[in-house]
Amino acid sequence: MEMWVSTLVNLSVGFPVYLVLIVGMILAAMRRREAPTRYGLVLAALALHLIVGMGGSVFSTLLPVLIMRGDASPSSFAGVFGIVGVVISLAQAVGWLLLLAALFWRGAADDRRAVEQVRP
Repeated sequence: MEMWVSTLVNLSVGFPVYLVLIVGMILAAMRRREAPTRYGLVLAALALHLIVGMGGSVFSTLLPVLIMRGDASPSSFAGVFGIVGVVISLAQAVGWLLLLAALFWRGAADDRRAVEQVRP
């Protein structure tokens, strides 16, 4: 029971960020017909950030509890946390890369609109 309470408390700390990510995903899904590639990238990036954030919160709560219960050895603690830290960092970098690609996306429709705005 203690493990679930700790996990819920840890998740609730990140709730404001998770809420913003979920709202962003809803808005991107609603606007996806306007620019499918751009909003698809935004949707993927926000989903990745949500999964990584929540997964990292759950993991950082559960591993110490498992070590204290004796289900995992303390020597594996640092190694596992190091590997997970690298994986989370790489996943966050991919999420930011997707967001930046969406921000600076110049698809064919965007090019046509830009040309039309320049013409008198």
